[in-house]
Amino acid sequence: RNEEETGNIIADYIPDTEFYADTPNIIVPNSAIINVSSNLESDGWDIKFVADGKTGDLEAKGWSSEGNSAIEANEWIMVDMRRTHYTDRIGIYPAIKDESTFYSLPLEFAISVSRDKINWIEVIKEKEYETQNGENVFRIAAQNIRYIRIESIRLNKENDEEKYFMRIGEIKAFYDQYILRPKYVTVPNATYYVSSSEGSDDNDGLSEESPWKTL
Repeated sequence: RNEEETGNIIADYIPDTEFYADTPNIIVPNSAIINVSSNLESDGWDIKFVADGKTGDLEAKGWSSEGNSAIEANEWIMVDMRRTHYTDRIGIYPAIKDESTFYSLPLEFAISVSRDKINWIEVIKEKEYETQNGENVFRIAAQNIRYIRIESIRLNKENDEEKYFMRIGEIKAFYDQYILRPKYVTVPNATYYVSSSEGSDDNDGLSEESPWKTL
């Protein structure tokens, strides 16, 4: 574990083993590298629990940021899946308080994805978000990604707490071959590539190496 601040990374989790398997959840449990803005380690909270494949475990609730006095405090979590995966669905599970209640996700947040951790595409932006129990499903245009970043814009505060936290129980990613119509997604400043001879409509169209065949 590295608790020293490096750039804007306050804590990270790098598992001892690296492996991949064919599972519905692309993020293989205990394989992803996790970076966060801040990390609270106590009472079932730790970044290593946010991609362990488990939900509903009070002994491994998930990740929690440290407490903030301002609702606009910037907290974030980044998942490195270690290699690119074709992805069209991101699932975020809230951390549980007990068997029947859970902690809310931020009121306002953004989800961005990247292949190289340099060029990011914001695929989801939520305002006044109402957290659902279980998987909160976020459909995105199918594309090859390696990194997923979830960043708070306005945090949430529980009724019995004085400070604002960002808490996530589990992060998962999937490829469902779900058809997401272009009018439902905005990809800012994106350039798409088309090649009638070498392209394929199964590609993401985001580079010369993976062009579409048709528009």
